[in-house]
Amino acid sequence: MRDPFIEKLNEKNLCTWYGLPFLNLNVSAFGCTNFINSYQVRYTYLLAVEVKDVQQCMPVMNISFFMKMAQVSDKEYFLFEVPDFWKDDYELFLEGKYSKMSEDAKLKIKEVSGLKYEVPDKTGSKLTDAILMALDNHPALRNKWSDLIGVSEHLLPEELLSPPAENSFIVL
Repeated sequence: MRDPFIEKLNEKNLCTWYGLPFLNLNVSAFGCTNFINSYQVRYTYLLAVEVKDVQQCMPVMNISFFMKMAQVSDKEYFLFEVPDFWKDDYELFLEGKYSKMSEDAKLKIKEVSGLKYEVPDKTGSKLTDAILMALDNHPALRNKWSDLIGVSEHLLPEELLSPPAENSFIVL
């Protein structure tokens, strides 16, 4: 059985959390229960967003980064282009070099992704999603991985999340 921590990390493609914020978008822009996933269109700076019902999120077609709708098999996708301003950081994302992204990119992702970032719980402790912790190579995440896989922290790779998985990419 897979670990619930790993299951949660892989619930959506990383471009959902790291790419959509560069467009000022997140899951809630498409309707949390309507959103399926987002994908990197191979060899482009395009993100493809799959939803259950396109009609529920038509306003996203009005943002400046929207390019067009695309159909693959029986699925329709919203296509958005990563703005020039973010392309260097987006390249680092695609290479899995999350902690190397600019501070502006990290801040944008923390603010727009919709993931918890330093949100106080009932006891006043601050909670941050592991996906956001990876941006800063956070010691708590490093420690979690060390415990989970049973190796010393200094044997862990520099980046605390793998590069985007192959199933994060589509070809149109």
